Amino acid sequence: PALLLMRGEVLLAVGRPDDAVTVLQHGVEVDPERPRMHFQFATALASTGESKRALEQFASEIKVNPDPTVQVLAHLNRSMLFQQDRKWLDGAGELEAVLALDATRSEAFGDLATLYIQAGETGKAMDALDRGKAYGFDSAPHYYSLGARLYNSERFEDAAAVMGEALRVDPGMAEAERSLAASLEKLGRREEAAAHLR
Repeated sequence: PALLLMRGEVLLAVGRPDDAVTVLQHGVEVDPERPRMHFQFATALASTGESKRALEQFASEIKVNPDPTVQVLAHLNRSMLFQQDRKWLDGAGELEAVLALDATRSEAFGDLATLYIQAGETGKAMDALDRGKAYGFDSAPHYYSLGARLYNSERFEDAAAVMGEALRVDPGMAEAERSLAASLEKLGRREEAAAHLR
């Protein structure tokens, strides 16, 4: 099994994922409990476009490998595969698992918020951004994206509040000023809207 794993990794490294799939599939059959075997098999499968099987193999790696670093990488890969299929909530679930293992990966809070926005889960997106603050993640563009989604859903009060958060992080963000003004105008607060337009 160790040689099969090594051969599969070498084949992946030299850009021969189809050959790596054959070798690593045999490795998984011979020793399904070996750490890294499922991960490399999944990587080879993903490289050949077999995302469903790749998802299964990354999940198997998570089960057999207690190393949290490898588990994080497997969850990240699963999230990317779900995103390729536009399965936003499934991708978000994998990022939630990443943050449960390592909340210091602050950039994951932004990615998580983006997936929730894509899925129309604006409350969960706001929660992800709020949680990220505790780990140093505070992003005006993410607040802006959430505010735009809220505005398009005609939730003008919420949109105004979130655009205010974008401006708290980046007071020079012109598009947030404009969008905040538009939200305030929809709420009938024209003088405040005019101040933000100025």
